[in-house]
Amino acid sequence: MDTDKIFTGKIPSFIVVVVLIGMMTVYIYDSADTRFQNDSESLAVGRIVAEAEGLGIDTQGYGLGRLSPKNDPYHADIYSVLFDDDIDDIGRYYGRGYTYGTYTSQVGLQGHVFAFLARSLPIDDPYILVRCLRLTCCFLFVVVLCGITWQIYKKYGGLFAAVFLAVSMVSRWTVDFSRNLYWVEFIWFLPMFLGLLCLNYPLKRKMIYPFFGLSVFLKCLCGYEYISTIMLSGILFLLLEWQEDKKRRRETFACILSAGAFSLIGFIAAFSLHASVNGKGDFVSGLRLMYVSLIQRRTYGNSVDFSPAIADSLNASMFAVLKKYLWYGTAGKFILLLSILACVCLVYQKRSLKKDIRSETYLYALAFVSSISWFVLAKAHSYIHTHINFVMYYMGYAQICVYIIVRTWFGVLHLEMVRTDGMQEEG
Repeated sequence: MDTDKIFTGKIPSFIVVVVLIGMMTVYIYDSADTRFQNDSESLAVGRIVAEAEGLGIDTQGYGLGRLSPKNDPYHADIYSVLFDDDIDDIGRYYGRGYTYGTYTSQVGLQGHVFAFLARSLPIDDPYILVRCLRLTCCFLFVVVLCGITWQIYKKYGGLFAAVFLAVSMVSRWTVDFSRNLYWVEFIWFLPMFLGLLCLNYPLKRKMIYPFFGLSVFLKCLCGYEYISTIMLSGILFLLLEWQEDKKRRRETFACILSAGAFSLIGFIAAFSLHASVNGKGDFVSGLRLMYVSLIQRRTYGNSVDFSPAIADSLNASMFAVLKKYLWYGTAGKFILLLSILACVCLVYQKRSLKKDIRSETYLYALAFVSSISWFVLAKAHSYIHTHINFVMYYMGYAQICVYIIVRTWFGVLHLEMVRTDGMQEEG
């Protein structure tokens, strides 16, 4: 064996990458809020525990559901039993009775996958099993994030790549979602990664296109939340390329159309499968139910047709919703400040630094439209879910704003260094 190759070349690089991903995974896992979105995650945990303990449940074809003790008002569901009481024997606890309510707003692919792992892995303790699955979700999120960062580095350079990674790693929004078994956040970023692959490997685009459809298909089977922003993130950098490279506009436009078409096919396929499950084999009946319970209730339905509890969200105007996401609480005010600072920096670059800001301005506007698309399309959902929906700004927009600000700062430093060198030469 040539021992020199062990310590030089590709093997050490691979080891360094593995170690860094491992460290980032542990950091993300430990930094995430352990109670963030536990009501949603309980839908996945319920199915996991039911499978791990061999409890007889009727899934009705859905992957998610809430497992609750019978006649026990203190415990809302299995989540509180696992993580609040530290019950040693979950099977014995639920041996005295339980209820399982299926969650029908999505197929619940994540629940099906986790249930399979619960049956297959040699882990008897559901508490440990859930923690291992959370760690896996964090690991996959870091892997996808590093993939995006590497592709940004290859296309746009180290500064943009470093800023994108740093913002994504320190934002409480992306970090808190990363380990949640309901949200499986790593799937959200797959279309963006695929779009960047299309830019860096133009000769392999035809091989990449079907994966747009697959990624959207998987996301929709795990829930439709944020789907407009996620799909638009797939063509975000392709749209920038269309603006920058006028010689290849036709080729880039074809790429955008292909990526968009496959993404739409993935959405339709998942929605159709959900309709079939929802209608118990009757596709049309399931489609009608979903139109009311999923689309109208979350978008622009008539408030008189729904519970008074969501009437305000259905009656609210689109502008009232957008105002929330540019002012509501600390998160809204921070995004507004970040947006204003980025705009001021763009103007400064143009006037004082004499920079061409067309590409940055275009990307800034595209990312903003992509982020707010969900607020506009899913108006009623966004009106209510301000405690989670700010994460849409961290699907590229916040990273781009910070990049513009940091790049301007570096431009100012460079200008000062040039002036200083000039004064010294004159002296």
